[in-house]
Amino acid sequence: MTFLRCLHGLVSLCRTNLSIEDFVFLDTETSGLAGGAGTFVFLVGFGFWKNDRYFLTQIFLREPGEEPAFLTGLEELLTPYKVLVTYNGKSFDAPLLNNRFILNGFQSPLKNMHHIDLLSLTRRVWRNRLDDRSLGNLEHEILNFGRAEEEIPGWMVPQIYFEFLQTQNATPLKGVFYHNEVDILSLSALFLHLADLLRNPLAARNPQSLDLIAIARLYEELGDYSGAIQLYEASLEIGLPAHFFIQTLYRFASLHRRTGKIEAALTLWLKAVEYHEIDACIEIAKFYEHHQKSCHQALEWTELALGYLEQSPLPRYIKKQKRAELEHRKERLYQKLNRRNNQVTP
Repeated sequence: MTFLRCLHGLVSLCRTNLSIEDFVFLDTETSGLAGGAGTFVFLVGFGFWKNDRYFLTQIFLREPGEEPAFLTGLEELLTPYKVLVTYNGKSFDAPLLNNRFILNGFQSPLKNMHHIDLLSLTRRVWRNRLDDRSLGNLEHEILNFGRAEEEIPGWMVPQIYFEFLQTQNATPLKGVFYHNEVDILSLSALFLHLADLLRNPLAARNPQSLDLIAIARLYEELGDYSGAIQLYEASLEIGLPAHFFIQTLYRFASLHRRTGKIEAALTLWLKAVEYHEIDACIEIAKFYEHHQKSCHQALEWTELALGYLEQSPLPRYIKKQKRAELEHRKERLYQKLNRRNNQVTP
């Protein structure tokens, strides 16, 4: 349900009275990466739109003793916005900020905001195509840009801040501010890209079939069956790797069956049979038994499934289980045929 609320929040830009100016994009830099009561936030970056222009603001904690003033400024900046957008913020940024507000005796403004964590969305949208769905990799693979030489890795950020507290030399912090700034810009760009992609996936410059089937699954979960059907059809037309092709035939057929289009589902199962798919044979056998009331044809498809099973590279224990199920189905169909024959015999 959390994921679906995130998805609803993202696509709501084009479906409700929310405007882009109601959204704020946030990323934090902290004194540690593990979180916990001893970890505090020393830099918060904000991206936002106002009067059709994009702005980026950063608020910096010069020393831990100024945290109450830092949080007061943070609260003032967040209050005008209705929706918070982060990347992995539900697991890290938001809980950490909430803790700091509570420890300093404040009410957290985050609790009054809707929160969209793009990490959960990117994991779903690019699940089939990208193994690494970190923000840095998405910049390269999806947004097509890279970072300048002044970029520093995230694991160095706490060390650089503590060195600043000791030396008061702010020069090394330049890389930290740049790191935070680019994270905010990437987050904002990724949000817009996802909003456009989810609104109309087929309008993308070069639609990727693996992305289309992932988005089709999202549409299914949201109950947009017509949209999902359109995307499944497009992905099969564009072409898919063998594993995903078979998987999509089954999901597409299941969607047709769920929406009462059993004949359309049959067409897809027949296509899967061309690849010696045992489960497709079973689905067709069910179709003939229950919808066409033809036990003879159901029996033929069951026997075909048994034949494919013998040639299958499936593990022995799975083959044994499937064989037992198919033999049981075969025996039941024979009994059904015999009862019908006895009923018509004078």
